[in-house]
Amino acid sequence: MINTIGSIGSINPIFPDGKINAYNQANRFTSTDSINLSSEGLKKSEMYRINNIIDAAPDIRLDVVERIKERINDPSYINDEVLDATADKLMEAFGFFGELK
Repeated sequence: MINTIGSIGSINPIFPDGKINAYNQANRFTSTDSINLSSEGLKKSEMYRINNIIDAAPDIRLDVVERIKERINDPSYINDEVLDATADKLMEAFGFFGELK
């Protein structure tokens, strides 16, 4: 805008006629928006989705607990093989299993 004693008006080198709105309206429907995600972005998005599913899952799966209770109450389930496998898994979980072999 050139302001002197009297206003001359705006000087726009891109739209000299001042038809900015006509240009925007003409191109309003021809342009489209799009995005491209990197493979890293897609992986992080998938991890975020999986974490949300895990967070929504209950901490205790009652169906599994009930099955284990039934097995423990069955006298034929507890035998030397089951006890040895359980002991091995406990030792491995605490990091002692590798030292024994």
